Amino acid sequence: MSLWLSVDPLAEYNPFYNDQAYIDGEHNGGIYNPGNLNPYIYTYNSPVIYVDPNGKQNYSVILGNLKKIATHSTAAVLGAEHAVASAFSLGLGDLLNLTEPPKGMPKEYLISYYVGRAIADIGMINTGGNIAASGGTVAATTGLETVGVGAVAGGGTAAYGGGVALAGVVDLKQSLTMLMSLGINPEEYENPGHHDAYPKQKKPNNYNPKKSVLPEDHVELFEKSVMDPKKSDTRWTKVMERTKAIYHRFQSDGNGKWHWNGSTVGKTKSGADRKIDLKNVPQEIKNKK
Repeated sequence: MSLWLSVDPLAEYNPFYNDQAYIDGEHNGGIYNPGNLNPYIYTYNSPVIYVDPNGKQNYSVILGNLKKIATHSTAAVLGAEHAVASAFSLGLGDLLNLTEPPKGMPKEYLISYYVGRAIADIGMINTGGNIAASGGTVAATTGLETVGVGAVAGGGTAAYGGGVALAGVVDLKQSLTMLMSLGINPEEYENPGHHDAYPKQKKPNNYNPKKSVLPEDHVELFEKSVMDPKKSDTRWTKVMERTKAIYHRFQSDGNGKWHWNGSTVGKTKSGADRKIDLKNVPQEIKNKK
């Protein structure tokens, strides 16, 4: 069994402060998935199979899609080795250019390299979490017996494990970005229907009148989107410049699938404002040309 030590981040929903929740069915099936109804369950009690760094993802779809893409095992193994070295060195290998792909590597090999790297990144996120957990246990069980020595050692191990996991998250984001630049997207885009006020075909969910209306070119907008600099489950697309700039947000459902989640000019079908506050758009996205 695996549990969150606090309530699942997506289980607590305040409509005034949050724009994500299980109640609308957008994350792993939402309230329509029985596995989401327990606010403390972590990775559906399958921590060996799934990884969930922030309470919104398990990477299962991404892993499945990645395994179908690699065509050159040698390049994939090299990418995996570099991901492991990068995570265990807390990113130092990247800073010293020791974990970079060979210069001049052909595109088809480069794709396999980053596929292997991304798969290993997901593994390192899980490994880092396990190291952190073991360190926390040491700190808790031996700290008093050894007059604080165990607490210091265990705390250090926990911190290192957290660093390994964080390095894995950062490297995974970079690996997926590189794959997208190479024309490969191991994640999927879908239109679940919540924002689709004028559906051309039946969707899993009906339009929610409190949601902003999905733009007709939502697929093209997603293809132009870039990752949020701080959130691995958010992407943005900027349209036009300066005072006319419009920002579209896309979010992961937590299972490797993305959907349009609103814009800075959003309106409901009835015409009510449902805009994303410009304050919520990262400055790095605003600066993009």
